Amino acid sequence: MNNTYVWIGIIILFITTYFTRMLPLIFCKKPIQNTFFKSLLAYLPYAVLTSMLIPEVFQAPYGMIPGILGFAIAIVLSYLEQSLFVVLAVSTVITYISMLFNPQIMSAFGM
Repeated sequence: MNNTYVWIGIIILFITTYFTRMLPLIFCKKPIQNTFFKSLLAYLPYAVLTSMLIPEVFQAPYGMIPGILGFAIAIVLSYLEQSLFVVLAVSTVITYISMLFNPQIMSAFGM
């Protein structure tokens, strides 16, 4: 692969990421008054998190038990109205710990 292609890819990704984050700041200078958009923006991080987690839970190469355990913990913490950071951190740690206690997983990683 040529370095030119890598730099072109980096520039394209920079432009798309920059503009998708800057356009709302440019065009939405007033506070949002619409209740539908307020509720949409309030639940959007949880919807994105769920859409990223569900496929990984059921298609994990290390088995489904650690993924399901971490997902269940995430659901419980979300139901208890914990912050998104707490939900992510605790469910990740629980999934990792459950992976450590599974001998098939540890042998797959050479431990």
